[in-house]
Amino acid sequence: MDWIVKIGDAEYPAQNEDMILEWIRLNRITPESTIFSPHNKAWLTVLQFAEALGPAVMLSTTPSLEGFRILQYLGVEAGESDALALVFMSTAEQMLSMRQTALFVLQQRAILRGGNAVVGVELDFFHFREAHLCAHAYGTVVVAEKLPQS
Repeated sequence: MDWIVKIGDAEYPAQNEDMILEWIRLNRITPESTIFSPHNKAWLTVLQFAEALGPAVMLSTTPSLEGFRILQYLGVEAGESDALALVFMSTAEQMLSMRQTALFVLQQRAILRGGNAVVGVELDFFHFREAHLCAHAYGTVVVAEKLPQS
């Protein structure tokens, strides 16, 4: 049985988690969408889907994490989201959705690199072509451990 993504009243088959991640990156799946998991045999929210992929990745706009020691730097990674300007959503709603998607993709790529945090995170929005908007989140993927309580 394949994954199924429900957007509004329409259902779309997906072969695997990577395909769903790509649809999220391209902003084809909205936060209101639901995803049928063949593993759980249940419908998941987009957030539940993300949580099922692995542990949460800490994000920080600073170069360090308070209360943590950085053990290893794994390199710069990016997450992006792009979409055509949608008439039914306000620009603010679109930007919020794209921001969340870009950060989500960044977190998933950090997991794939073996990291548990991203430091120095920056987020940019830019417009290109007539109605095309893009969000780009990037930072340094690291492995960090919690410092002992003193």
